[in-house]
Amino acid sequence: MLCLCLSFPSIGQSIVPEKSISVRDRPRPEYEPAGIHLGGIRVSPRLTFGEAYNDNLFATPTGKVSDLITRPGGEVSMGSEGRIPWSVFGGLSSRLHADNSREDYTEWQSGGSIGHGFGGDVQSSLSTSLGRNHELRGDPTFPVNAAEPLRFDTRHAQLDVTRELPHGRLALRANLESFDYADVNLTDGTRVDQDFRDRRVWGLDLRSDFAIGPSTGVFVRATHQKQQYRSEVESPETINRDAATNAVYGGTAIWLSNLMRGHVAIGVLDVDNADPRQKDTRSLALDTRLEFYITQIMTATLSGQRSSGAADLERSASYLATSGDLKLDYEVRRNVILSASYSYSRREYSGISTVDTIEVSQLSAQWFLNRHLRINCDFTHEDRDLPSGGAGQTFGQSILEAKFLVAW
Repeated sequence: MLCLCLSFPSIGQSIVPEKSISVRDRPRPEYEPAGIHLGGIRVSPRLTFGEAYNDNLFATPTGKVSDLITRPGGEVSMGSEGRIPWSVFGGLSSRLHADNSREDYTEWQSGGSIGHGFGGDVQSSLSTSLGRNHELRGDPTFPVNAAEPLRFDTRHAQLDVTRELPHGRLALRANLESFDYADVNLTDGTRVDQDFRDRRVWGLDLRSDFAIGPSTGVFVRATHQKQQYRSEVESPETINRDAATNAVYGGTAIWLSNLMRGHVAIGVLDVDNADPRQKDTRSLALDTRLEFYITQIMTATLSGQRSSGAADLERSASYLATSGDLKLDYEVRRNVILSASYSYSRREYSGISTVDTIEVSQLSAQWFLNRHLRINCDFTHEDRDLPSGGAGQTFGQSILEAKFLVAW
């Protein structure tokens, strides 16, 4: 499922010196594809091929059905980093099931961006993207008794403007995203209209970062997000799921030698639902990401968020999400990385007394053979309790996947 949330990505990182870098983010230029240079344009094609085993394909608590899934894909991007940098990209990916071909689907993504500078201190960029996606079984909003994966299309546009200051930065971001869901067939042969899920989401983000020392920075941020569903309210029993979310918060970004680096932000999150039966909510807003450099070859990353998003359910307009995760990365060799992670998320929906919880544990290995070939192996186990969503059940699911990436 693709879900738009009021999220707090890496904040304040640009105002703290990068003298320590995590295992995952460490540059490895000798293993990075150089691309194909055509004059001043760089073309970067890549192909992927994966094989996955899912032990609970239909996300059921009992009577589990397993399947082997082949996942081919490809992508090409091209761009220039001249006076006016630009880029475009496009890609396809598929899921082909050995025993359950009705679950097969193909997705695509395309987009581009262009940037411009104003005297060096002010930079701007405009980006757009289009995509076709599918909602997987077991997602909180997946329709009950659907006979096939649910297709939906997305469109996204985003404008970024930043101004560099002597000891900080000012940033503005505005974006618009739309979701268009296709109708879905049920197992009894009926077709269910999904137009009630079609929506547009507008967002505005203002942020100021300031360095107050060689290893400390502070920042403040204000965000506004509005979701508007296209379907009309047809009767008094129908829920109006339009909503607006506002958040104001501040925090600090720190770097402690080779021990730790990250940011902590807290604030206030207000969710204003258009339907009075959904009840407005005021809550703590939180975003924390801390990297601990246990050794030069081992990094622990701890993060936590408190955010809001569109519920995408007929009985609910919005949700509050509390999530956290812990990840360990270990560099066995320069070109071999082992990782282990655990994440937990909890969603509290407006107008519904129950909540959804999802726990995910993962073990992974990444092997850079050379500039052109990379191999990833992942084992993922999920435990989901979804009384509020379309699945309406508790289940576990394990997926083992090997993926090969070839890039130029």
